[in-house]
Amino acid sequence: MDDTTLAECVEKNGNSSMQSRVDEFVTKSRANGFQLSESKCKELRISFTKSENPLELITSNNTNIEVVPPAKLLGVMISNDLKWNVHVEMIRKKVAARLYFLR
Repeated sequence: MDDTTLAECVEKNGNSSMQSRVDEFVTKSRANGFQLSESKCKELRISFTKSENPLELITSNNTNIEVVPPAKLLGVMISNDLKWNVHVEMIRKKVAARLYFLR
């Protein structure tokens, strides 16, 4: 199994059920003979509120899942504010490197 994504919308001041969903996913993965690599797992929190709503860290096999500001999903860099700056910069760097080789 590769590139699995779990998503959830949490209302302002609401509670997240993501931990239970991750636990269920890990259990089903083990039952089907798959091993989850926690070091490759990332959490992207998208929020437009001015005040931070501190959500609990998600764990898998007693390992905290890393919270990242931008994450790559199917080749597109998605930032936690949903702006295109990070993705455009990534494309610009790729183009600059390829143009250098043509030179």
